Amino acid sequence: MSDYKIDISLSSPIFQKTTGSTNMIMLDALLARIALERKGIRKTSVELLPENLIFANLPIERVEKCYLCSGHFATHSVYSKPDFFAKRATDSQSVRAVSPFFHSTGAVSHPALIPHYAVATKGITFYVRVMDSRKDEFFDLLKDVKLYGIGPKTSIGYGQVAGLQIVVNKTQPDLCYKTAEGIPTRPLPISLFKNEFQGRSDVPTGMSNYFAPYWFRKNNVPCYLPKPEQYTGLEKFNVDIMKDVRSELVKKVLEKKEKKQKRA
Repeated sequence: MSDYKIDISLSSPIFQKTTGSTNMIMLDALLARIALERKGIRKTSVELLPENLIFANLPIERVEKCYLCSGHFATHSVYSKPDFFAKRATDSQSVRAVSPFFHSTGAVSHPALIPHYAVATKGITFYVRVMDSRKDEFFDLLKDVKLYGIGPKTSIGYGQVAGLQIVVNKTQPDLCYKTAEGIPTRPLPISLFKNEFQGRSDVPTGMSNYFAPYWFRKNNVPCYLPKPEQYTGLEKFNVDIMKDVRSELVKKVLEKKEKKQKRA
């Protein structure tokens, strides 16, 4: 087996919903989608039934169904901007949950403005432990990440990948599932990793899925979890906003002075 660090540079912001918490991007989920779609298997409504879920056999080391690849590490500087996109929808698509002012006419063509956050970051990082006998297969799947993009709404321009850089990770090989301090870097089922983390009060726990599809909540089990700082990064204050505020204040002050001079 070999451990790798994968840096993915981005050319556009990542899409993030306004509802719920910030979610990690999982490398095994990205590769599972690519592997299954190559076989003609795509996400459909039949996946809502547990018996119809297909577990992708990836060239990554795993403990049962838990692949040893981290959730994403965000860069230190992250900037989030509120944004909207237009979607044609009806009430039956639960648009009102995220767009309370949406008034449906019953026609599919009726538009709604969907609020979201555009999360701008230079890139994200993954750590992964690959099976030596299947390295070529792994790199072949990885190259298509550039075509698929990162996160939701890539079809309208979010999460576009500018480049991939892969290096051997010899310094901290266990980052594929835990840090040097023993904090998980991905959801780890307590039933499988109890011996490593039991008694650790500093390790977060909660209900989570630990294999793709991660959105399927019926598969949630008690897990050891990463700390949010790993995948949220440090929110960067936009300096340009302060420049705009300052110029607007200067403009207001000058307008007031001009009015006083005219009165005098």
